[in-house]
Amino acid sequence: LLLVSAVIFALALGRRPLDHQDEARYALLAREAAEHGHWILPRVRNDVYLNKPPLFFWTVALFALPFHAVTDANAPIASIVSALVGLLAVFAIGRLLWGSAVGLASALVLATSPFYFFMAHKVLTDMMLTAWMSWALYFYLAARRAPDPRRPLVWFYLCVAGGLASKGPAALLVLVAAMTA
Repeated sequence: LLLVSAVIFALALGRRPLDHQDEARYALLAREAAEHGHWILPRVRNDVYLNKPPLFFWTVALFALPFHAVTDANAPIASIVSALVGLLAVFAIGRLLWGSAVGLASALVLATSPFYFFMAHKVLTDMMLTAWMSWALYFYLAARRAPDPRRPLVWFYLCVAGGLASKGPAALLVLVAAMTA
């Protein structure tokens, strides 16, 4: 499922322009990091950009390094990889709760969902946040089932931190969900 999803998700690479202003801005931030070394303080046209945390821009820049430039063709790779990591998380959650067959069916449903497919190609922070939050949910559920929940809870909080570093305060909603549960 992951291999087929990776091939299908990657079909659109280089075939569509970055049509949303945020996509273009995030690609510019990644380009500034990769080409001019602005890794710590992201910049757009020499202005420091502090509206979003930098993890997503860094990831786009890292995936673009082998190509020596951030382009319309390689900028979405970070989102595609995040979408695949999200599929793995949904499989893991389904397997943890109801078994491997349900995990596979859940990942298949998600992989074939039109909006998930659509967002997997966007150079936006949403797919990365979705992957981090899905894994946070998995580790929270694993902690509730574990005799010693400390290790899964550490991973839970690391995933929350990853979500914070990629999208910002929206990642804190998983803490609200965990406290509610």
